[in-house]
Amino acid sequence: MHLVLYISGSSARSQLAVERARRLCSETLAGRAVLEVVDVLVDPREARAAGVRITPTLALGAEPGGVRAQRVFGDLDERQAVLAALGLSLLGASA
Repeated sequence: MHLVLYISGSSARSQLAVERARRLCSETLAGRAVLEVVDVLVDPREARAAGVRITPTLALGAEPGGVRAQRVFGDLDERQAVLAALGLSLLGASA
């Protein structure tokens, strides 16, 4: 599975979201997910194409460039809520 995290620069909130998304992928999803980080300040076209208007945004896509229907906004503090919002809680992932 492919997750895309959209951030705005190197703000503390963006860096916290990156750290939490990486931990989510490595610990909770146990290597079943690939994380791509897109800085909307560097690549605004990617954000526009994906319809991202708020950062940080974590989006689920089938593969790079795929449709990203499920999204979570914020710093990804509550792991179970993030999984549930992305429809991943049924994968047997635990926080």
